[in-house]
Amino acid sequence: MFIKVILNITLTLMMDSMNYIFKIFRTLIFFVCLSCQIMPEEPLRIGVTKDYPPMAFTNKQGNLAGLEIDFARLISSHLDREIIFVPLPFSELLPNIQRKEIDLAMAGISNTLDRSFNVNFLPAYAEVSTMLLIRREQANEFQKFTQQFKSRLIAGYKKNSTGGLIINHEFNKNKQMAYDDTDQAVTALLNKEIDFLLQEEPVVSQYLQTHDNLVAIPWGSNKEALAWAVNHENHALYSSLNNIYLKMKVNGSLNKTIHKWMPSYNQGK
Repeated sequence: MFIKVILNITLTLMMDSMNYIFKIFRTLIFFVCLSCQIMPEEPLRIGVTKDYPPMAFTNKQGNLAGLEIDFARLISSHLDREIIFVPLPFSELLPNIQRKEIDLAMAGISNTLDRSFNVNFLPAYAEVSTMLLIRREQANEFQKFTQQFKSRLIAGYKKNSTGGLIINHEFNKNKQMAYDDTDQAVTALLNKEIDFLLQEEPVVSQYLQTHDNLVAIPWGSNKEALAWAVNHENHALYSSLNNIYLKMKVNGSLNKTIHKWMPSYNQGK
């Protein structure tokens, strides 16, 4: 009888202890879930440029605008996550991705082999040609493009651009002029300080719309794949962005946004 009483007391204490532990555990779970609801995700830090129309630039009202800015807002809507634009020089975008000071770079960036070693590129949203922007009066000479003609040309390019890489390789014996932004380079072209500007198709198209005295001719047969870039270690963000990219491609918002800013762009050309 005595032993039975002891056992009952022991069982009662154990049950009370288990109930107490369960209540504590349940309370902890409640506060963890509550904190998850209260604390939103950190804003997505998106690195962009301010001087690369039509991809990302500052408009006349002083606001960021362009293809990549619209893309970023679509991404924000899909993720239901706030975004912060971080304007940077083009040359600082990928280093900032590597240092994890920004989460995503969106600035009409070409997916080149060298760059892919440093960052992880999403699938290309567009493939564009490289163009020679020249004065209309030069068109006949450029159509012939003899070696003698090539040797006396003064080449212009925007600093840290893909066009600059091509010029350094294919016009390495020519006099070269590098400019901080494309507007400066176009002004130099119009003033006959350079003979041509090598630049990506979307940028060239913008200047052709506003300058009747300029024309463009394709350079080379290769196309550049434009894509967004994230840190190699950020697998979760890459996966989320890849899913969004696929949704935008299927629902048509990808092409719609591209044609808003690049009306002459043809996916199949």
